[in-house]
Amino acid sequence: MHMNILITGGAGSGKSTYALQYLCKLPAPRYYVACMKPVGEEDWATIARNRRERQGLDIETIEIYQSLYHFHIEPAASLVLECLCNLLANEMFSAQGVDFRAAERIEKSIMRLAAQCENLLVVTNEIGGDGIDYPPETMAYIQALSWLNRRLAQSFDQVCELVCGIPCLLKGNEVKE
Repeated sequence: MHMNILITGGAGSGKSTYALQYLCKLPAPRYYVACMKPVGEEDWATIARNRRERQGLDIETIEIYQSLYHFHIEPAASLVLECLCNLLANEMFSAQGVDFRAAERIEKSIMRLAAQCENLLVVTNEIGGDGIDYPPETMAYIQALSWLNRRLAQSFDQVCELVCGIPCLLKGNEVKE
C-alpha cells in the first residue's frame, strides 16, 4: 500500500523516533535520508545519537544535504527524509546569499521522490509560532518552511503531529497493523 506521510511537531516532540519506528514496520528495502549538514559539535552529537538509534536495524542511511532532485530510489523502497528543515536551510542559505526559490525546488523533488518509492515519511518542524519578528532572512526561511509544510500536507496521504511524544493524526486514516 503506497503511503506518503508528513510528520510534524515542535522541537523534541518525538518526531524522529516516531518516524524511525514507523519505518521499521514497513517492508524492506528501507532507507533513512539524513539532511543535517554538520557545522558544529552539537550537530555532530545529534548525528551520532541518530546513528546509534538506527544501529542494528535493516535501514540504509544516505546523507544528502541538498539537490534532492538527483536522488533516485527503487520503486519498492520505504524511506524517511530527516528533516525538511535542514534540507531547506542547506538549499536556501549559502555564501552566495539567500535563494528564495529553494522551497519550490524542494517541493518538486519531494513529490518526484514520493512518486518513485512505495512509502515516504517526511519529518518537518513547527516553527514561527512564537510571534517574534526575526531578521528578514530568518522570516523568509520560516515562511518558506511553512509554505512547504502546507504544500506537502495537502498532497500527502497522512499528516501526523507529535505532541509530547504522542502521535496525533491530523489527516488521513490510521494504518491497521
